[in-house]
Amino acid sequence: AYLFYRLDDGPNAIAEARTALSIDPENSDAYQYLGLGLYSNYQYRPAVHAFAESLARDPNNPDTYYDMGIALHADGNRTGAIRAYTEAIRLRPAFWEAHSNLGLVLHEEGNLKQAVVEYREAKRIAPAEASIRNNLGNTYCDQGKFDLAIEELQELYKQHPEWQQGHACLASAYMAKKNYDAAVEELRLAVRQNPTGANEHRILGQVLMLDNKSEDALRELRLAVSLDPESDATH
Repeated sequence: AYLFYRLDDGPNAIAEARTALSIDPENSDAYQYLGLGLYSNYQYRPAVHAFAESLARDPNNPDTYYDMGIALHADGNRTGAIRAYTEAIRLRPAFWEAHSNLGLVLHEEGNLKQAVVEYREAKRIAPAEASIRNNLGNTYCDQGKFDLAIEELQELYKQHPEWQQGHACLASAYMAKKNYDAAVEELRLAVRQNPTGANEHRILGQVLMLDNKSEDALRELRLAVSLDPESDATH
């Protein structure tokens, strides 16, 4: 069942897990794999139920709490996801993935201060993990801590030059510091990454306008409107 899940074959993962449970109804691993199969099949609430059944038989498994947190988050239950990730961390304090995912949910909840705490702990445990620095930099941007955001994201690209995310956030930080040339450079990278992104073109147009490059700004803003004509922000 787990192999099928890793192969992104939800239906077969579900079938194999149910076969295992028909032989051993108390098999906590089979319930966990059933949950993973259901999750990969976009059946989030049944997945949560399967994880709960697994935990009823093996209540000290941090991986199952982590998997449950992912399913709860996907189902829109951020409060439940926070509880699940917190329990995974209690059982395995060095679980950097749980710290990082908890930071993501806390950010969505508007608790940016605590999100930073979780991201920083994840970074302490796994300092080479690019996604952590990306998320931490984005959170610093949303906090208005632009110097910290620039420092974090610059270090991210230094360590991982192949990393493609976060350029729009770094550009916003440069804009706040009135470093328009650097902002334009980052936004051009963001546009290259997402050429149909109206928001990236819109922000690039705004920065070019601030940098007194009117013709280039008008071109980007017109492109933003064509990509998202219904958005008030692009008009």
